[in-house]
Amino acid sequence: MFGTLRTIPMNARRWLGFALLFVFFPVNFPLLETLFTNFAGGAPGVLPLYGAFIAGAILLFYPTRTEMKNKLMPPEEEE
Repeated sequence: MFGTLRTIPMNARRWLGFALLFVFFPVNFPLLETLFTNFAGGAPGVLPLYGAFIAGAILLFYPTRTEMKNKLMPPEEEE
């Protein structure tokens, strides 16, 4: 059972998704709004922040093309 939990490696795409989820978590919106106001001169609004959060979730949880292809047609193991 514990061996099946570690079948998906954390590649760069998944690390980026994790970082986007962590930074753009909806609880952080007031902090991000304050940072944007102080450093960029204006707040971008809530929609781009939700978009970055959803993009991070897609990058983290959606399988890559090779993973999808391997699940549909698993490679044959040679003996």
